Order: sequence, then C-alpha cells, then structure tokens
Amino acid sequence: MADVEQNGRSGVNWWIRIHRWFWLKRLTLKGAILALTVFAVCFPRPVLLMRHIQRWSDPNALIEPNSPHIESLVEELLASQPVGTNGIEDAKRTLLAVQELVYKKLPYAFDWVTWGMADYLPTVEEAMEMGREDCDGRAVVGASILSRLGFEPRLVSDGAHVWVWTPQGETMSPGRVGTLEATPTGFKINWGGLWTLPRIAAVNASLFPLVRELIILAVLWGLMLQPVMSKRRMFTVGLLLLGALFLLRYGGAHHRGGGMWAVWFGIATLSLVVYLGVVSSWRQIKESAG
Repeated sequence: MADVEQNGRSGVNWWIRIHRWFWLKRLTLKGAILALTVFAVCFPRPVLLMRHIQRWSDPNALIEPNSPHIESLVEELLASQPVGTNGIEDAKRTLLAVQELVYKKLPYAFDWVTWGMADYLPTVEEAMEMGREDCDGRAVVGASILSRLGFEPRLVSDGAHVWVWTPQGETMSPGRVGTLEATPTGFKINWGGLWTLPRIAAVNASLFPLVRELIILAVLWGLMLQPVMSKRRMFTVGLLLLGALFLLRYGGAHHRGGGMWAVWFGIATLSLVVYLGVVSSWRQIKESAG
C-alpha cells in the first residue's frame, strides 16, 4: 500500500516538475504528445500513411487513362451514350455521365470504413478492387476515365472534398471553392478559400468515429491541466471541450442545412477553453512566482 502511495506521489511530483520547465520546452513536449496521439488515433496503419503522404505530393500521377481496371467502365459509358470534348454541351453531358457512372460503381464509404484510416488516397486499382470509396478515390477513377476520353483532368480539393477540374468544366460534385489544386508545375493554393477551413474541420469531425475523437479530447484535456488549476476549473475545461466537439460534429453534419451556427459556436467555445486552460493559468503561474 505504501509503495502504491509512493508511486502516486512520484507521478504527481513529476507532473509538477514539468510545469516548472521553461514554457517553450513544456509546450514542445505537450505538442509532441498531442501530435503522436492524433497520428496514432487517426492513422493507425503507418505503411498506408506513408503511401498517402507520398501520393499527395503529386496526386495527378494517380490518373491512369490506360488502366485495365477502368476498361469495363469506359466500354459501358461509350455504349450508353455519345461522349465528346469538342462542344460545350457534349463536354458537360460527358462530365455528368462519368460522375454518375463512377458513383454507381463505387458507392460512397468513409476511408475509416474502407482503409481504417482518417484519410487515404488510393490508386485506380485499389479503388476498383475495394469496390467502394470516398470522394478522393472516386475522383481518381473519374479523372482516369476522362483522361481516356480526351479530357485534361486535374484533381482539386477544398480540404474536405476532392473533385475533378477540366478545361471544359468540373465534375465529381465540385465544391464551392478549391483551396488546393494539383497542377503540372506543383500545387496551386487559393488563399481566398481559407475561410472555408472551419466548415472543413467540422465536416471531418462529423465523419470520424466519436470514440477515437474522445481519446484525442481526453489527451488534450490532460495536457491543458496545470498544477495551479482548481478542480472546478479542470472540470469546466473538460466540459467545454466536450461541448465544442459535439457542436463541431453537429455543425459538420448539418452544414448544408444551416448548421454553421454550431460550427462558429464550437470555435468560440474552444477559444474560451484556451483562455481558461492556458492564458489564465499562465497568469496564475506568473503571479505565484512573483
């Protein structure tokens, strides 16, 4: 029993000593712990994560017009209707037909369901073999078909959704603002589209498993605690974190139906958490040191 109590005191003393470190050293340690937690929870398959990062360095390289895995799709498309890139109406009709065909052949499934990852950019072969995909896998397949038909497609993303751009128009459910476009000379960033980041974060939060988000939340809460905090403040910070998470999840799930109020309310709640958990505590530490 005495050993248990001694170990408990050692843990508390260790925690207190960390909070006496220089703030930058302490922040670096906590940031590293949080980052490792996020990666372990969101990307538990390191091999797939490395592929994902590598592919996003040049996502257009995944466009494969000669892939045998789209052969049947191209044949079905050509047999159902005329396609073309010359006239505007022909091009629009083809873009829509490709979208409908890919959506039919690849039912939507979140990457966590298909790959056990928060996000994964597949090849044409991987997407077709799995038989289901989310927006990025569908976009890769759609762009490959369009390239086979004579279009010049590129992949575009707003951070939450990926679709296909061509000189004749966009397809695969294009978003309102493309913040990131893969071009032959590198990535093109639309800085004016950064205002959509809160919506993007909320949409991703609404799709990810709640249990895993709660793990990240619990670690974040623990990292925000300070020795100078009262139990009441510790409880308040944890409660506000929970409230912010559920507001973001609700807003992300209903962002098209007027749910953005919840997203902004959730961001305001997070701002209050930062004040209570960090700014206010630093002030208390300085006052106690003085």
